[in-house]
Amino acid sequence: MQPSSLSNIQWEVVSVDEAHRLKNEKSKLYIECMKINTLKRCGLTGTVMQNKIMELFNLFDWVVPGGLGTREHFREFYDEPLRLGQRLSAPKKFVKVAEERKQHLASVLQKYMLRRTKDETIGHLMKGKEDNIVFCSMSEMQKQVYRRTLQLPDIQCLINKNLPCSCGSPFKQSECCRRTVPDGVIWPYLHVDNPEGCESCPYCIVLPCFVKLQQISNHLELVKPNPRDDPDKTEKRC
Repeated sequence: MQPSSLSNIQWEVVSVDEAHRLKNEKSKLYIECMKINTLKRCGLTGTVMQNKIMELFNLFDWVVPGGLGTREHFREFYDEPLRLGQRLSAPKKFVKVAEERKQHLASVLQKYMLRRTKDETIGHLMKGKEDNIVFCSMSEMQKQVYRRTLQLPDIQCLINKNLPCSCGSPFKQSECCRRTVPDGVIWPYLHVDNPEGCESCPYCIVLPCFVKLQQISNHLELVKPNPRDDPDKTEKRC
């Protein structure tokens, strides 16, 4: 069924499973879901927020449009104070404001969110589990790929983030010339629509870089392109 067919119907209620996929307001999925005409919207997810708090706004703005205010208001009132207050070097004043905004946001979300844990639902049916941790060394091929990956401009940017910038300025590399990584592999893919970089650069690539190294450590097949994948997905995996 084409997305346009769904938007031409007046629905009573629309439920979206794996609703965290609506985190990106620029994605085709988000845009098409916003076009659906319905009186009620429900989202099911085990991960309300993954990386950035603005993802939380996007998800709830689909469920209850305008329920969290405008995007600009949410960014100024919640996103920026929380981001500034979570820095290691944040002044006590910023930390205090961040905690207040976090509590305020939690109280607002309670009106729209129903949370159920396993202990509340099927906890009595679950048996205790036993974890056996087995350490496995990487193969020689994995070690070679791992070392080569460490030399990627993206990862080198993170490794050297606190070194003085080579341009001679008094700033660190991550605050000056190496805040963005246009010559990298991961950074350009994440910023294809924003070549100037985002507010979190270069720390926005920390998680993707860790994931890539973790995949290499687990099995090289995880980073091997699949010829049946579409070109965009293949480029991302490479």
